[in-house]
Amino acid sequence: MKTQTIPFKLVGGHVLLDLDGVPTFLDPGSQVSFGSVRSLNVLGTDYPIRSSLDGRITVADVRDGLKKYAQVPKDFDFQALLGVDILAGTTVRLDWMREKMTITRNPNTNVALLKATLPLTCSPKTGRK
Repeated sequence: MKTQTIPFKLVGGHVLLDLDGVPTFLDPGSQVSFGSVRSLNVLGTDYPIRSSLDGRITVADVRDGLKKYAQVPKDFDFQALLGVDILAGTTVRLDWMREKMTITRNPNTNVALLKATLPLTCSPKTGRK
């Protein structure tokens, strides 16, 4: 099975990946990946992506909506949105403490499995281990 580790930042409760230098919003609820770049490289494969969702919604629209309705900083920026069209058939593990996402191709399924590793102990003052 092929595996890739991708760094991320948690920004306003949202996962922002650094996908080979492309700031990418992780959205496992989106059926379609899209953005202002031509493709995303995941697990060594270049996946062509659309420039918009259904020809109407762009990453700029999503970004502006998040800035307006979610608690993200004004400089919150990304160039692509990663959805289940690319994630299908993978297992995604999010390690919050190390800010790393590990994605593994799983040939036995056509769905995306998302798993999060949470800290086992937290300091009451900082919320960190």
